[in-house]
Amino acid sequence: MSRPDQSRVDSSPARADHGVMERARVRRIRHAVAVLSAVAVLAGLGPVTGASAGPVTERATGSCTGNTSWKLVVHRSGGKLSVVYRIIGGPARHRWTIFLDDNGVGFFARSRTANRKGNLRVTDSTSNLPGKDVVSAAASDRSTGESCIGSVTI
Repeated sequence: MSRPDQSRVDSSPARADHGVMERARVRRIRHAVAVLSAVAVLAGLGPVTGASAGPVTERATGSCTGNTSWKLVVHRSGGKLSVVYRIIGGPARHRWTIFLDDNGVGFFARSRTANRKGNLRVTDSTSNLPGKDVVSAAASDRSTGESCIGSVTI
């Protein structure tokens, strides 16, 4: 199709829809990263506790923006932090985008699909940084927009 100035116009609706969807996806990711960063900063303002040389496990649980809940477990042993993040009771077989970071540095960013009970589990590990570590987790249901955000200081 040509315009009066004779320049070509791509009138493919699929191409236009893809661009809109991609921009919306990028906005959701930017929003999740911003929220996750804010959680990490706020969690870092908590009380300072003495670090132990031996293995330590810290846990946190909470509610998501809908009916779903989350659980974050971080186990420190030696030079590693083992992280388990669970989404519990969400919509069955929904796809979630999940982000994990340690002191604001991301180490996990992937999508996972909940099982038929609406649960999913992500496990990963990262290096134990010097001093206090604030491990933050955020998840967003791609279909409903529900989000789950939490952190653990270890």
